[in-house]
Amino acid sequence: MINFKNTGFINFNKDYNKVLKSGAITASMSMSQKNTEGEYENKYVNVMVTKKALNKSLLNKKLCDVEGFITQSENDGKKYNNFVITKMTEHVKKQETDEDDLPF
Repeated sequence: MINFKNTGFINFNKDYNKVLKSGAITASMSMSQKNTEGEYENKYVNVMVTKKALNKSLLNKKLCDVEGFITQSENDGKKYNNFVITKMTEHVKKQETDEDDLPF
């Protein structure tokens, strides 16, 4: 199991994703990451959001900071990564500090 933290959008589509008996949901997460050339690339992964972490007001609308863990499973000889989100909060952009505001 590997822990992770990331920022992205959690996308829930009623036609594709599911609400599980446990109250957790399946969803997709979109995020942008820099590649080796320093350019941003869009990435999409399927995720499960636990019932405890779920904040419906953020789904499909707000940029989120998420935490969770990744496990691996195997089906028909193919390995899959499972992303489980255990914490989901609205992303707050860090304010840039103006050098004129520094005391030195």
